[in-house]
Amino acid sequence: MFGNKVTFKSLSAYPMKVQVTRIFLALICITIFSCSSDNGVNPPGGGNSIDRIFIADINGESFAPNSITTSVSGGFITILGVMNSVQSNIEFELKIPEDVTPNVYRYDGTTWDAFLDVNNSSLGQNTYVPLEAEGDLNIVVHNKTDKYIEATFEFSAKNTADETLPLAEVANGTLKLFY
Repeated sequence: MFGNKVTFKSLSAYPMKVQVTRIFLALICITIFSCSSDNGVNPPGGGNSIDRIFIADINGESFAPNSITTSVSGGFITILGVMNSVQSNIEFELKIPEDVTPNVYRYDGTTWDAFLDVNNSSLGQNTYVPLEAEGDLNIVVHNKTDKYIEATFEFSAKNTADETLPLAEVANGTLKLFY
């Protein structure tokens, strides 16, 4: 149509050295493109990125945080998910011992290792109410070298500052992320 002619040759039309070089270059391009899309966190040492997953149902409503941050300090991995909406702001923080191995761990509701901060205008509350959470954390995978963790959890929380407030939260969910 434009006067240029495009021809394709099979690899067998080239000497073996050229074939190997072209295959090698193609693999490099594929690797670069597959690693360059950052839709989450890149694993240490490179490789494909994954989404950070920290989802839950809190009192039957979906909790998908707008932001997820992680930090490691004092022997604990701290994971914080924050969800802001028109009616409520929810912070869900979870502290996990850095040396944890796959197993089910019980949070007793007294150490502030798992808690929810809820500001829910539909309940008439305009300040954050800390809710100490108790329940089970099931560590499925913990790769300490790559700093990657997968877990499921089931917590219930109640307002420890004012027992008269009728606010109880149940949080069940999953997390999969690098920290």
